[in-house]
Amino acid sequence: MIAWMPNEDFVRWFLKNMRITILFGLLSIIHIDTLKMLKLRLGGLELFNAPLPNISLTIIFWGSYFSIFLTEIPQFIIQVYYIFSAVMYDIIPLFAIIASSLAIIINVVKKLFSIKYKPYLSN
Repeated sequence: MIAWMPNEDFVRWFLKNMRITILFGLLSIIHIDTLKMLKLRLGGLELFNAPLPNISLTIIFWGSYFSIFLTEIPQFIIQVYYIFSAVMYDIIPLFAIIASSLAIIINVVKKLFSIKYKPYLSN
């Protein structure tokens, strides 16, 4: 069994940028992909240059992959159920189900592309 060793570069970066890290940690509750923003070097700021190891990026990726099945697909099923059980038909639920289905298709295709080419590991 491999013991987990803390990444010293990340610990230093975390202590230096604790507020933004906590904010993004809370935002990741809504959508886990927000954690990847900490590594994007937005605006060339050191604040968005977290030294995340590849294992962390892999865990973030697979967490976002499984969130499709835990959140988006059940939402789509509920919308389909509503469309078929509604007595009065309205255009808004139809638009909602179209938007949900497009979002699911785009996310699945994006994740399949990422599985093949692993761009989430690129620095």
